[in-house]
Amino acid sequence: MKATGVVRRIDELGRIVIPKEIRRTLMIKEGDPLEIYRGPEGEILLKKYSPLGQVVHLAENCAGILASQMKAAVCISDKEKVLATAGRSKVADGVDGEEMRIKIISDGDTVGIITVKREGTEGFTVSEKALADGFAKLLGRQLEI
Repeated sequence: MKATGVVRRIDELGRIVIPKEIRRTLMIKEGDPLEIYRGPEGEILLKKYSPLGQVVHLAENCAGILASQMKAAVCISDKEKVLATAGRSKVADGVDGEEMRIKIISDGDTVGIITVKREGTEGFTVSEKALADGFAKLLGRQLEI
């Protein structure tokens, strides 16, 4: 753990201010949710919260199914990081191809995206788009439960 040399006091409501420089470095904005953990040596650990992090196993399964059905590379990510990938495509290596992006929406908010890439220029079929859209809805609904 990196020491910052900054000491803060907890106010009467139990709040602590995270210094602006640390917030800027970690890209933490006002209103961002943070998870609070207790470390093994009694530390308090803060981690940026990702709602999709709750369904990583499901995201991995969805990516695998989409990749095999569409013969494509699939990436499922939240707003900050990749959660699951599957398939391999020369498109990922810079070869021209098609790309489809489907938003993952939960409670009206965009929480992530499914990106599908594959070689060729024939585009995606209506049923392939519906399949990707269905998985995006499934992931979004799992967060609402």
